[in-house]
Amino acid sequence: MSSYVLRVVFPDQRIVEFRFDPLTDQPLSLTAEAGAVYAVVDSQTHEIVDDVKLKQDGDSLVVEVEEALVARVDNFYADGHQVYFDTGLQTLSGDAQLIASNDASVESDEVVWEHANDGFDAAVGGLGAATLIAGGALGAATGYLLFNPIHVRGGPPPEPEATVVVFDLVGGVSSDHSSRTFDPSVTYTIYIRAFDDSATLNTIPQDGVGTWGTWSGGENLGPDDTIILVGQGGPMFGRGTSFFSPAIGTTTFTPGVTYHQASASFLWWGSAYGTVAGLGLWHSSDTISASFGRATYFSTAYAVLWTGAGSSVPTLNFTGLPLSQVYNTTMPAGILTSQGLV
Repeated sequence: MSSYVLRVVFPDQRIVEFRFDPLTDQPLSLTAEAGAVYAVVDSQTHEIVDDVKLKQDGDSLVVEVEEALVARVDNFYADGHQVYFDTGLQTLSGDAQLIASNDASVESDEVVWEHANDGFDAAVGGLGAATLIAGGALGAATGYLLFNPIHVRGGPPPEPEATVVVFDLVGGVSSDHSSRTFDPSVTYTIYIRAFDDSATLNTIPQDGVGTWGTWSGGENLGPDDTIILVGQGGPMFGRGTSFFSPAIGTTTFTPGVTYHQASASFLWWGSAYGTVAGLGLWHSSDTISASFGRATYFSTAYAVLWTGAGSSVPTLNFTGLPLSQVYNTTMPAGILTSQGLV
C-alpha cells in the first residue's frame, strides 16, 4: 500500500503536508482554514489521489482512503468561510475539480464524493440525487460518482476570495469583487494568466463564465502585494533570437521563463533569449495605467490591467522573491474557482 500525505494549499500559496498511513497511523485531525484547498497526495508519485471517499459529518469533512479513515477536517462546513477539497479530476477547461464547503448539504455521515471502483456500480451512500458522470459532457473520467461537486450541482457560487485578483488573458475574464478597486488595507496576490506560445491577450470572455474589466486604485498597491505570471502548463515562449544557419537551418526561441527583474516602473519576466512578458506603467495626460505586455518572436501585445497606478509598480515583493513565487506554469488549484471564473 502506498503512503499518503494530506496537502493543504493556503490562499497565500503556502503548502503544508501532513503525513499519515492508512494502516499504521492515527487519523489526522485538523481545523479548516478559510480559502484553503485540501487534497490527499501519494507521497511517492506526488500525484493527487482520486480513490478517496469524502463524507460530511456535521460541520466536519471526513476523508477515507481504501476504506480507512485517514483525516477529519473540522469546521469544513462551518458558516462564514469557503474551503475546498481537490478530487484529482479536471474540468473541461483544465482546472481542478473541487468540492466546496458551500455545496448543498447532505445528511450527517453521508457520502459527498466517492470514486467508483466498479464502473457505474458504486453505492450512493443514501444520497439519491447523486450525479453520475460517465466520461461525457462534464469532463470527468468514466467511472466516477460526484456528490454535490462544485459547478456541477449544489449551492450558490462562493463569494470571491477578496485577497486574490486574477487577470485571465487566456479566458478573457478578470476578478469581479470589491468593485474592481484595490483596497489599501488588503494584501493582494495578483495572478496574470497568458498563453504559453502566443502573444494574444484576450479581454473578451471566451466561454461565457465571468466578465472582463480593468481595476482601479492601483495607487493602493505596495511592497506587500505579490504579482504572479501564470502559463498554461508548458514553457512560456518569449521574444527569442532568430537565426538561420545554412548548415542546420534553425530558429531558436526562448525555452521558458528563467529570471525576473524590476525597475521603478517596470516588472519583467524573461530568459537568456529575451523578454517573455512585462508589466509597466504608462502615463497619459489624465491617468496612469498598468499595462501588461506579452512578447513572442512573432508579435507583441498589450492590455491595460488597472489604472491609478501611482508612480511605481509593487517591486519589493517581486525582486525579493524566488522565481517560483512570481511565475507558475499553471494556475494553482482553486484560484479560478475562488473568483467564480470557471
